[in-house]
Amino acid sequence: MTLFVRLFDKKKKFISITLVTAIALGLLGALLATTVSNSPPDYVSFTRYRSQKYYSRFADGCDLLMSQRKSKFLNASRVSGNDPRLPPILRNFHASYIDVATNRISLFVDKEVAYRVMWEEDEYRPRLWKLTVYSESAPFVVFERRIVGN
Repeated sequence: MTLFVRLFDKKKKFISITLVTAIALGLLGALLATTVSNSPPDYVSFTRYRSQKYYSRFADGCDLLMSQRKSKFLNASRVSGNDPRLPPILRNFHASYIDVATNRISLFVDKEVAYRVMWEEDEYRPRLWKLTVYSESAPFVVFERRIVGN
């Protein structure tokens, strides 16, 4: 009978420790997610650790923003990176500011290593749009899309 109580007590303690650990890790994860999500990704994270699907959605957000500029929904040529009128994927990027034109979007990031992300048509190959990241090093194209039709 004593052995059963000891095992039961040990098991009960193990479960309590596991539950407390899980709660602590969950709170830590939530805190980190909040901290990380309120700042833009660093250069390496944005250029190396994103999928083509992510870049495609990012380009879609840029296209939407350019169309808002053309339709005069967005009158400003420079907006804050947290402007509520921004498409969610661009707002969640947390750029310092964004220059908006009818044919180009530039997102500026001021971090330890500042960089700029541009969505624009290639000047030598019409209908080819590129998402390019500029920093102190050479421009780095992370995504391309050929526009078909009009």
